[in-house]
Amino acid sequence: MDSLLPSPSDLPPELPRTLRPLSLLGTAAYPPGVYRLVSRARPVPILETITDRGWFAGYINGKRVDDKTTFLSAAGQALAFPDYYGRNWDAFEEMVNDLSWIRAAGYLILYDYVYRLAAAQPDAMQTALAILQSASSRWQHEGIPFYVLLRHTWHWNRHLPKLAAQ
Repeated sequence: MDSLLPSPSDLPPELPRTLRPLSLLGTAAYPPGVYRLVSRARPVPILETITDRGWFAGYINGKRVDDKTTFLSAAGQALAFPDYYGRNWDAFEEMVNDLSWIRAAGYLILYDYVYRLAAAQPDAMQTALAILQSASSRWQHEGIPFYVLLRHTWHWNRHLPKLAAQ
């Protein structure tokens, strides 16, 4: 897997402070998985930094996600799911573990305003999180990095590791 991941030195030296946590992705300390991201950067520079690596980067704007239905729809858009996507948990799990329609060296989902779904439907958030963590493990076994970065969590799921530059 290491050959697919650029080292932090492969990132531009002028990487702004707000994007520096992204340089930790792919290091031994931050293997693929689900992390709370501490960064004030706007979504576009984060996504561009990731796509510059040859990875696919999808964005979920959680301001519009407050239930299972809106999460499944937003996730489908973020990952460009095919039209036949069923918008239920089984279909979401199948799609996130396939991604054959997206050829990339790695995958990253940036999910902002996570607290909205977590507060409104904690069971739905836990189900989504479990599916995403499982998918990350599966992709890692194939040597392909799969990250989910959660922002604006309002202390929801403090047990998740935090991605932040020192």
